[in-house]
Amino acid sequence: MRKPIHIFLKIIAIICGVLFFSWTVYAINYLVDIITYIRINWMTIAILIIFLVCYGISRIKRFNIFELLYKRRYLIIIFLAICQVVFVLLASAQAGADTTGIFENVQGIGSPEYFSAFTNNYFYGLYVKAIISIVSPQYAILVQELINILLLDLVILFVPLHFSIYISKSASHKSFVFLLLTLGINPTFISTYTDYLSLFTASLIFCFSIKILHTRLNLYESLFLGIIISIGSQIRITSLIFIIGLVIAVLLNFIKNRPNFRHISSKKILSIVIIILGFSVANFTTNYVKSKKVIPYTENQTKTLLYYLDLGLTSTGSNHFELPSEVLQYGLPSSKINEVVKKDLRNRFKNYNVKIALNKFRLGYEAGDFGWQAERVINEKNLVRNKITKSFIDSHIGEKVRKYIFPIDKTHLKYSLLLQLTYLVIILNSLLVLINISISNIELDRVSMYILITVFGMFLYFMLFEFGRSRYLISFWPMIVGLSILPKSKNQKKGLS
Repeated sequence: MRKPIHIFLKIIAIICGVLFFSWTVYAINYLVDIITYIRINWMTIAILIIFLVCYGISRIKRFNIFELLYKRRYLIIIFLAICQVVFVLLASAQAGADTTGIFENVQGIGSPEYFSAFTNNYFYGLYVKAIISIVSPQYAILVQELINILLLDLVILFVPLHFSIYISKSASHKSFVFLLLTLGINPTFISTYTDYLSLFTASLIFCFSIKILHTRLNLYESLFLGIIISIGSQIRITSLIFIIGLVIAVLLNFIKNRPNFRHISSKKILSIVIIILGFSVANFTTNYVKSKKVIPYTENQTKTLLYYLDLGLTSTGSNHFELPSEVLQYGLPSSKINEVVKKDLRNRFKNYNVKIALNKFRLGYEAGDFGWQAERVINEKNLVRNKITKSFIDSHIGEKVRKYIFPIDKTHLKYSLLLQLTYLVIILNSLLVLINISISNIELDRVSMYILITVFGMFLYFMLFEFGRSRYLISFWPMIVGLSILPKSKNQKKGLS
């Protein structure tokens, strides 16, 4: 069975390689657009010089800048957290679109059928309602932003730690710097979407999955993982892709190493049972809360899977206004939504072509700012002033910082330039790793196999369902970084083949 599995993984690596090549092309094109529209001045030149110098130094083997920064990671994270908190005080704002709707609906201002239609936002609605009940609506946005900072910085610390244990030391060093430069300094953490809750839960699932591939979890870890899978999938269903990838990787590894069911220990079976138990308890709790109408919810009014498939096949992958107007209404039964959407899907499949698919791919992957420019959900009108933030927001430095960070005019492109450069390096490294896997005879270790399969699952999901902006990549980004730092030769690998 080793040869069929080997061929299967090679095919996946080649497909992913082609997609990463397209990703690279679009990211370079986006970088060219930034440079074209940017005003070249001392700041632009400084960003380019600093980036090139740091990258050049990192190539000198006698001085490893990645290792140097990783050794000082706690000091760096403390400094980063201080800068992030100051930035939040200067720019605290309520994001538009879904988050405004959620914020209003949990207070009974908006449509009572909102959470019935968009059940995927129900858990987040409970989260927002809990914060409001503790700190009042006036401070709820600020508290969410501060929680985002905490969750983000924890991810930047514990993902490289797992890479250190299960891939290599150098992988942990590089991943820390890459996550720092793409997520740590990205202003999207002040956006009160579900992205950073999803990033945190998906990263936990990802790290636990890596550990499962090499050893078994303790019982309390198994219970915690089950709860996290439940919470993560309720926040964003894409969390399940990490679990599906894990199941496939475990099965392939089991078959590859000549299956013997007698070698499956009772402790591993118990661990699986505990994970399922944790998942079930968390789901039961949410369903119980739904039945108590803590926030308005009515059964059988949910926008269905077919609805999101139809949405994913629109020109941008997320253009709701291309869907039939009747399915956009709240309070419509799920069966009626499916009935209307099925008819629309037939027409959409007929008109769907390569041009639409490539446009969706471009919009979803090109931007290293994770949709900060495309979304434009934060602006001066959305600023939230309270007793804590008012003096910061109204200060001269606040206006100056927001001028360079908010996507108001071309001034912010200097900041986007730094994000795009690091983003491009990670994608290029991932492409090189995939090329190496495709043309070499190196057997994939367990972690590499898992990352490869899960990345493929990510592409497959986003090809079909809603995916119009690169912010949807945020929860997958630590895994993409993991792909980019996989060792390129067998003797460097720490994982077991």
